[in-house]
Amino acid sequence: MMLIVLQVVVDGALWGFGGNLSLLVLRRQMEGAKLREAWEHARREIWPVFKSDCVVWTCYNTLCYGVIPRRMQPISTAMMCAAWTAYISAVATGGLPN
Repeated sequence: MMLIVLQVVVDGALWGFGGNLSLLVLRRQMEGAKLREAWEHARREIWPVFKSDCVVWTCYNTLCYGVIPRRMQPISTAMMCAAWTAYISAVATGGLPN
């Protein structure tokens, strides 16, 4: 049980914050924004994104590491990643409605 908690916490810290911050900056830059503008956008958006990440990925990772059989983890994680990437793309491009 302690190993599952450690995996969920490490995953959340590395990917939940660091990975999402990087994605927000890079996606904005790929749209033509200057680094400073992309960074400012990411700084504004990271906390709501991180909160969403904690809700979604903490639940999923707990199931993944504790319940989902190992042979099914790659496909279930791929499906979750596809949905999460669509969400991050929408946030990065301002595509979510207020």
